[in-house]
This record gives sequence, C-alpha cells and structure tokens, in this order.
Amino acid sequence: MIKRATTYFETEGIANLDATIEAVLHRLAEGDIQKVVVFTGTGNGVLKLLPRAKGFKICAASFAPNVPHRAAGAGVESGEVLQLLKENNVDLVHGNMPFEDIIVPDVRDPKIAAIEAAYDTLSGGLSLCVQAVIMCTEAGSVMPGEDVIAMCADTAVVVTGCHKPLMFSPFDGLEIREIVCKPRRLTLTRKPRYDVGPNDPVAP
Repeated sequence: MIKRATTYFETEGIANLDATIEAVLHRLAEGDIQKVVVFTGTGNGVLKLLPRAKGFKICAASFAPNVPHRAAGAGVESGEVLQLLKENNVDLVHGNMPFEDIIVPDVRDPKIAAIEAAYDTLSGGLSLCVQAVIMCTEAGSVMPGEDVIAMCADTAVVVTGCHKPLMFSPFDGLEIREIVCKPRRLTLTRKPRYDVGPNDPVAP
C-alpha cells in the first residue's frame, strides 16, 4: 500500500499554476518518476517549471500552429519561447488535439464527446493532461507504458504513456495511476443552470 497526498484547489484555472508546479515538484522529489509532460498554450508553464526541475526531462505539448479556427497566438509560437525550450532540451510536440473533432457544423463525434465528458467529471484539465501524454507518446518523447507526471494549469496526474488507438485497450491501455492535484469544484467546466442565493441549501 502506498499513501500519497493530493492537493485540492477551490476553483479551476490558471491562478493555480504555481501551486500545481509545487505539487508536481513534491511528487518528483520521491524519485521514481523522471519525466513531466506539460500541456501548454504559451510555454509559460514550462518556463516556470524548468528552473525548479533540473535533472528531470520535460516534454511540452501544444496546439498545432497557424490553425485558422484558433485564436491568434494559440500555441507555442513565439521565437523567444521556442529558443528557450530548445536551449533547455525540452521536447516540444505541436499537433492537433487527439480529442478534437473534424469540424462539421452542429455535429460532434459522440464517442469523443463522451470521453471528454467523463474526464470532465474529475477535472476540466484532465483531458488536456491525457491528450498531452498521447501526443508526446505518438511523437516518441514518452514510451508506451512509461509512468510520467502530466500537468496543465490546475491538474496533475501520474499517467502511463499510450497511443490514441490503444487508449482503452485491456492490455496496453492508458492508466491514470495517481492524482497529484486537481480543482475540488468545477467552477469553469460546469456552468450553473440558475442563480441561487448564498443561504440556499442547494448552493455549492
């Protein structure tokens, strides 16, 4: 039996990034995991982690660059950021997100939607962590079955490397082995259906 602490945040979002990094560093200090996979839109999370994680391998997964339907600047595209990642031996994987649909107006793939919804019950950032690991595994930066820590702004988990087609395989499927930190309340993922007062018994 192994006992480890999980850090819980009261809300979701980027405000938890520094605390997520602290939780990841605490888990790395146990010495059995040598690699961190970071999902990042700008590279800032990786750059914050790097000075504190000397001696560990960092892999970064980000959006494919110059995709027309994404907001300008989405993805690690700054020349300065790219240079810093290269100088620090960070494996940077650009690509389309594994759970991203082909765009058909008003249509979603029900299997992909169900997978994302299931992950969202635990944390809105969990699917980003899983997708980052899949991207890095398929790029060769993570080995299938390898234990890594995957993190985004407010969620970090210990997870095994896996290729997308094998994610639910009974033999080689992806495993989420530990929850390092996560939001306790899904303040961004879940939208309230109606307003309630602070004294209402159904108020969260």
